[in-house]
Amino acid sequence: MAPPLNRTNHALIVPEETSYDIIADVYDSSAILQLADVRPMTAAVENVVISDGFTWPAGMENVAEGTAKPVAEGAMATYELVAKKMAVFVVVTDELLADSPVDIIAYYQSAITQRFQQLIDIHAIAGGGPFGADGLEDVAGHSSVIGTAGHVDLAGTFADAFAAVEDLDYAVTGTLAARRLKSQLRVLRDGNDRPLYIDSLVSNTPDQIYGEPILYVGRGLFTNTADDTQAITGDFSKFVIGIREQLQFSLHSEGTVGGINLLETNQTALRAEMRLGGVIADADAFAKIVNAAA
Repeated sequence: MAPPLNRTNHALIVPEETSYDIIADVYDSSAILQLADVRPMTAAVENVVISDGFTWPAGMENVAEGTAKPVAEGAMATYELVAKKMAVFVVVTDELLADSPVDIIAYYQSAITQRFQQLIDIHAIAGGGPFGADGLEDVAGHSSVIGTAGHVDLAGTFADAFAAVEDLDYAVTGTLAARRLKSQLRVLRDGNDRPLYIDSLVSNTPDQIYGEPILYVGRGLFTNTADDTQAITGDFSKFVIGIREQLQFSLHSEGTVGGINLLETNQTALRAEMRLGGVIADADAFAKIVNAAA
């Protein structure tokens, strides 16, 4: 559902004489926003502070009466979270708004919302946009190659990726995968012929692989060529996303947009804006699953 619409300049009303279901691009809600540590930002730039490990002293579990307590040593690491703007205008004639039998503004809101969701996933994985130069596939600390490492089955590849993360004592909390893998995952079985992959039968509940949620990112984000990433798994609490401003819409019938004088030309502009930032707190918490090299 698109966010609520703020109207400026005029009370611009779209007639609702006929109801239609309008599908813009059919992109699912952002996968990374469902898995990551998403938090509100109180400033445009914030420091994310995380533990960088503790050295625990011997004897802390059994301190004798009257003796000095042992001292632990802890280190902290900080990462800078910077909010960046995502924004776009869509201009439409007032005549189209008045004459269309469908809600044009609702259609554009849906299309923009889906595109923003897609861009958030794209840049979380590939880098750029609001998340800095590097994405998950650039910095993931581990890699598991389909068809190598002594196995040719996808189950073994996923197991290797999970193990790489868990060997460093991180808990796998989810997976981002190419949608085309879904048909291959459905047939995976363990040694007792039990499915390793579970299709969700409940709305808004993700599928599971090895008991952990798996979400799909489509529209060609993971291309199916040699040496390309097919999925990313790991502890997504180590991907921190800050929301400075939620996606907001507003309508404008005055001013100039893209060289168009809205008042002179009887046109209306729909503006969409969102501010967010992200940081990968620990690359070792993630593993990517890739195709074998050519």
